[in-house]
Amino acid sequence: MTISSDPTVQYTEAAFRARRARYFLYTVGAAFVAIGFALDMVPMLAAVAAPLAARLCALTGAVILTLGRFGSDRLVSRCRRLVWNDPC
Repeated sequence: MTISSDPTVQYTEAAFRARRARYFLYTVGAAFVAIGFALDMVPMLAAVAAPLAARLCALTGAVILTLGRFGSDRLVSRCRRLVWNDPC
């Protein structure tokens, strides 16, 4: 089933769902990276947070971003379904 009735548009429903799942992974990964940077760079937070926690948080975000960028359509759809319990 295609999204558009225009035959020149090549997007299928599965490709649309995979793109939506990629955007979800990009958002979650960017949030983890931002939290990791904030824990390391903001003086008030750096005083109470362990340095390793900030780096691990940023690393987790980088791994999630990598999954979103280089993962197959099936993998990113499964990641979204794991979090939201959604048929995606």
